[in-house]
Amino acid sequence: MLSTPAGAPLYLAEDVDNFRADVENSILSSRGWVLQERALSRRTIYFTSTQVYWECGNGVICETLAQPRNPESRFLGDSNFPSFGLQFYKDERIQLVQHFYEELTMRAVLDERGVTFEEARGNACCPFFCGTV
Repeated sequence: MLSTPAGAPLYLAEDVDNFRADVENSILSSRGWVLQERALSRRTIYFTSTQVYWECGNGVICETLAQPRNPESRFLGDSNFPSFGLQFYKDERIQLVQHFYEELTMRAVLDERGVTFEEARGNACCPFFCGTV
């Protein structure tokens, strides 16, 4: 048995903290409504195959008591959403909403369909450049 220098028992756990793989890149998270619920919920508990995660305005914590660093979680997990994000946009709420929409919602929808953001933008302009309009 391992112990600390003070003699207290020391417990070790396998490193299974992968919030991005377990939650953010899961099949369920590719759905648009899940992204919306994540942004609008003050607190969320995720039950995954490896462990339980808790997300709130202070970030994410795992059942192993680790705190994975994840800037997207800090933004989406803000209990007063979008207060955390507004500090970076200096009262330009429209830019924050536009950024949120383009970077998160559009990419989630396109990833679900197997298309990159750049491909979708190119295909949307194709009729004008190809002379079909």
